[in-house]
Amino acid sequence: MTVAPTGSSESGLSAVLSTHGSRALTDVTVSDFSPVAGAAIATLVVSSILLPITLRMLRARNVVDIPNQRSLHSAETPRGGGIALAFGFAAGLLVSGPFMWPIWLSTLGYAGLGAWDDLKSRSALWRLSLQTLIAIASSLWLVLALNKPVATFVIGALLLISSVNAVNFMDGINGISALHAIIWGVAYCSLFWFLELPEYIPLAAVLAVIGMAFLPWNIPRARMFLGDSGSYLIGGALGSLALLGLLAAAPIAALCPLAIYAADTGAAVTRRLGAGEKLTEAHNTHVFQQLVAIGWSHSRTAATTAGFTALTAGLGILSLGRTALIQGLVLVLVLLICTVYLQLPRTLKIYKARTIEGD
Repeated sequence: MTVAPTGSSESGLSAVLSTHGSRALTDVTVSDFSPVAGAAIATLVVSSILLPITLRMLRARNVVDIPNQRSLHSAETPRGGGIALAFGFAAGLLVSGPFMWPIWLSTLGYAGLGAWDDLKSRSALWRLSLQTLIAIASSLWLVLALNKPVATFVIGALLLISSVNAVNFMDGINGISALHAIIWGVAYCSLFWFLELPEYIPLAAVLAVIGMAFLPWNIPRARMFLGDSGSYLIGGALGSLALLGLLAAAPIAALCPLAIYAADTGAAVTRRLGAGEKLTEAHNTHVFQQLVAIGWSHSRTAATTAGFTALTAGLGILSLGRTALIQGLVLVLVLLICTVYLQLPRTLKIYKARTIEGD
């Protein structure tokens, strides 16, 4: 398979999907995946070098999260580890070649926006406005490059904004974002391998590597937080990958990896709106917050949440190439898994109460 030529990302991107499904999997050669290895190695090396440097810089500038009554950590912790990861992401971009640069650059734009907020807090309206501008530009470019209906970019923009904010909302305990970055990266690598779209795999591989590079710094004890720079970076990459899968006519597999975060964030937002609370204020209604409140450790909670996400992502991959009936069953299973996840804190509280009564 031929990778899109330099300087013609739009025409190359259209060509990728126009040939999708017409090639046998054996037509995908090792050379198709050389950008994947290069991007992954570059990201890992640069991120690993810069993370300790970034930690010292954040401490020197006193860029720290100070615990409050709703915090799930007890010590002042530097925030902004995503700054180092953004440079690692940029290294992956340079090594992977010019294909889809606007997608990569928009993700870096989100990271830059988050870094600015880490270093000097901005208003929620200001952040949302810039998130929207980046999402519109990125989605519009992708839709036009793939010759999709222009109105489709609205769906893409909403998906990008939702992903960025969902990851940011859920980044509240040690390890949860890094573990999810790994799972999401692996899931989308698998999706695009199955779809015979190796050009998309470097972005997914870099997402997984970002999670691997940061995980030792954040679990079991957090020496540093991702900050908005990291959560925006991961959320931007996640939204872009989901949108690419969606436009490649694999909606179930593309969206299933987002199911748990969508369910948790959606449920929390719905509860808060119903209670008349401001969405910009701190709260403790997410499932992971409730699990920590009943005594679970950060590691256990993060691993459990990641396990649910891995399950829904895996079901999405298994739906590829299946009949409509099987795909429908997969959707039902994913909805059931999301329901079980949302009810987990309540179920554990009931079990704990009955155990105490039994004693």
